[in-house]
Amino acid sequence: LEVVTFDLEDHVRHHDLLRRLDVDARRADLSTPAGVEAVAAEVRREGLTVVLCDGAHKAAAFDALSRALKPGDLILAHD
Repeated sequence: LEVVTFDLEDHVRHHDLLRRLDVDARRADLSTPAGVEAVAAEVRREGLTVVLCDGAHKAAAFDALSRALKPGDLILAHD
């Protein structure tokens, strides 16, 4: 299982925990085309993808990333 997370901020205080859990933490701004493309590129990779939109721009992220989903992938939003 590969876990990749994207966030606006670099959560330095959580680096040790994320490393221990083998989570690949990256920065991306989903309010920009470059940020959306960075995440969409991961979504388009082979294999099952679960996307959880939980940021300030979750409606726009949900809309943009849903276009990158493959059959069987899931997309969720949290408020």
